[in-house]
Amino acid sequence: MRTPVTVLLTWSMKTLYPAVFLKPREERRLNAGHSWIFSNEIRDSLKSYTPGELVTVFSAQNQYLGVGYINPHSLIAVRLLTRTQTEINPGFIDHRINAALNLRERMFPDSRVYRLIFGESDGLPGIVVDRYDDICVIQSNTAGADQLIPWILDAIEKLVSPRGILIRRDSTSRDLESISRITHEVRGEVLETHTVVLHHLPMSFPVHTGQKTGLFLDQQDNYSRLSRYIQPGARVFDGFCYVGGWGLHALKYGADSVAFADTSGQALGYVEQNVSANRFSGKADLVQNDVRKALHSAISSGHEYDLVIIDPPAFIKSKKHLRNGIRAYEELNNLAMQILKPGGILVSCSCSYHLGSGEFLRIIARAASKTAREIKLLELCGQSRDHPVLPAMPETSYLKVGFLQIN
Repeated sequence: MRTPVTVLLTWSMKTLYPAVFLKPREERRLNAGHSWIFSNEIRDSLKSYTPGELVTVFSAQNQYLGVGYINPHSLIAVRLLTRTQTEINPGFIDHRINAALNLRERMFPDSRVYRLIFGESDGLPGIVVDRYDDICVIQSNTAGADQLIPWILDAIEKLVSPRGILIRRDSTSRDLESISRITHEVRGEVLETHTVVLHHLPMSFPVHTGQKTGLFLDQQDNYSRLSRYIQPGARVFDGFCYVGGWGLHALKYGADSVAFADTSGQALGYVEQNVSANRFSGKADLVQNDVRKALHSAISSGHEYDLVIIDPPAFIKSKKHLRNGIRAYEELNNLAMQILKPGGILVSCSCSYHLGSGEFLRIIARAASKTAREIKLLELCGQSRDHPVLPAMPETSYLKVGFLQIN
């Protein structure tokens, strides 16, 4: 651990933002690189602070720790924006977004479809920005992020020049901040249906009413990994398919047919549109049903597949959901294995941060033991490169994708 550097409390910083003092020894995690401060780590009452306002953070020994924004109504009371004595202004936001843009352009030199801002990993906690060619979608998840939106909008317009920007404030994360989910805001032109090209596949999706920001870009690196596992003529089951990201790539890499399963009629409508746009008509079976019920139906009908993908929503949204979530993942993997041919490939995903990689693999092992199947882990992958992980903040690493052979 690095040695903390004590910085004198100057009058300029005292007057720039209100001060917050931590309890003794609560700065250790921050000095190790974490950027969250929990409400029980703060010395004084939080009642005098306004949700989203900027504060200067000090240790109990007056060590300067950084500037962040505060929300007295949230368990995560302060999220640090910087550890240097810096004013948070439009220039600061420009610098953060320009640095993030430069990194994405290095990683994706031939694409303009990527996560441009990934919250804490890019020094802008509570903010997600996905770039979809000529539009951007911003998701604001905290009270402090809401306060920064005007500057973020201006910076994106200046640095990216999109045709339109959509600001979404509808995530469940806002409930934890005790802030309202409010109507979307649009700057420029953003239509409901937008089309991008991922790995040479045109893909249309709903922007205003779709899940998250419209697409799940955290899987785009993993989509291309399917090419290693698809054999010509393969039959594929794509569970929780949404607009068809996994299944479309399976067809691209040689699958003969894909069963796309999802509860949403809207999502399957986009699957049908994407299948047609990519000239895969006749190779798709659209199954509008709960995925568990669809799996049970396939088992009862004796259907077998060469490759099964299950990419569910997060079953474990907090620690209190851990036990039930583990049971749900185990049941789902067990059902998926029952429709796999011997030697088939299971692509099993979890986006639950509270489920670690070790427990994730143990769940799959228990599911296999109930079907007397032998499993081999071929790859364990995470989120795409445009979702960088901070080693000091395990919260920034959430996605687990296992590619397994089931004998």
